[in-house]
Amino acid sequence: MPDAVTRRGVLGATARIAAASAASGPLILVSGKARAAGRIFLATYGGSYADALDDVFMKPFAKETGIEVVMTGAADLAKLKAEVMAGNVEWDMVELLPTEVLTAAHNGLLQPIDYGVVNVQDVLYPDAKQTYSVSVFTYTGGIAYDTTRQPGGRHPSTWPEFWDVKNFPGLRGLRSRPNDTLEIAMLAAGTPPKDVYPIDVDRAFKILDEIKPHVAKWIDTAPQSLELVQTHEVDFSYTFNGRVFAADNAGAKLGYSMDQVLIFLNSFCVPKGAKNAASTMKLLNFMMRPDRQAAFCEKIAYMPVTVAGMELVSPDVKKNWVPDPKNPRNLTVNSAWWGEPGRFAELTARFKTWLLS
Repeated sequence: MPDAVTRRGVLGATARIAAASAASGPLILVSGKARAAGRIFLATYGGSYADALDDVFMKPFAKETGIEVVMTGAADLAKLKAEVMAGNVEWDMVELLPTEVLTAAHNGLLQPIDYGVVNVQDVLYPDAKQTYSVSVFTYTGGIAYDTTRQPGGRHPSTWPEFWDVKNFPGLRGLRSRPNDTLEIAMLAAGTPPKDVYPIDVDRAFKILDEIKPHVAKWIDTAPQSLELVQTHEVDFSYTFNGRVFAADNAGAKLGYSMDQVLIFLNSFCVPKGAKNAASTMKLLNFMMRPDRQAAFCEKIAYMPVTVAGMELVSPDVKKNWVPDPKNPRNLTVNSAWWGEPGRFAELTARFKTWLLS
C-alpha cells in the first residue's frame, strides 16, 4: 500500500498552491445581478470524484464569476445526440471517455474548444489539447484491494498476477465494457504495452475466457468498482487511483498497485448548441490554472496536465500516486484506436454477448 500522505507534505503543498493562486489573481466576489448571468450544466461522474470537482473547481469558479455550475449524472451519447438533433441541448459541458469524444465529434455533436479563451500552455501531454475536447488532468486505472484482508501483502500487483488465481486466490472485479478490459487482457498475457495496439480482439476474448470464472462482479460504474472491495464482495478490483486515494483519506484501509497501470487523459467537451457555451469556455480556462490543477491532485490524486501545475504538487502525492514515466509495464490508452467509426459500438455489443455466454 502506498505510504500515507504526510501532514507536513500537504501543508507545504497548500502553501505553494495558495501562493500560485495569489499570483493568478484574487477570487473576486460579485453582485447578485452578475450571479444571475448564467448557469452551467455539467454532465459528469459521481462519488468522491464529483465532490473533488465541486470543491476545487466549481465552487471557487462560482465565487469568482458568479456563474453557478450544476453537476448532473454522467453523459449519455444517445441522449446528447437526440438533444443536438432537436436543437434543445440541456448540457453546457460534458465529460466523456476519449473513445466517446471521437464518436461524438464524428457525429457532429460537439463544438470546437475556443482556445482563444481556454489557455492551454506547457502541457505534459500534447494530446491534452484537441479540437473538440480539452484535458484538465490524467488518471490511472489499476488493481485495488483491502489491506486488512491480504496478510503479508499477498495481492496481485500486475495484470499477469491478477490472472494468476493459484498464487493469488480471491474473487475478482472487472469492468463490464470492452474498453480498458481488452487492454487489461492483453497485458495479462504478457503483451508489451507498445504492442497492445492494434488490439488482437479474438485473442483478447480468449484471454478473458481464462479469468471469467473467477470474476465475481462485472462492474458497471466507477464508484461500484471500489465499493465492492469495501463490502468484501470482491478481493481485487480494477478501479481508478483517485477513488482509492479519497477512500484512504476518509479512513479506509485500501491498497492500490502502481506497478502496472493504464494511463488516461480525461476529456471535457462542449455540446453543439450549448446554451451557455461562452461561460463554459471561461470555466475550462479556470480549470487549467496551475493552482487549481495542483489543488485537485492534492484532493483526489488525479494529476495535472500542465508543467506548472505538476510543480505545485506535494512530493508525497507525486511519490505514491503519480505513475513512473520510466515504468515499461504501464500502458497509455490509445483513444484513437477506439475512435475508429463503428469500432466501439461493435465491440460493446460483442462484449455484452460474451458476458451472457
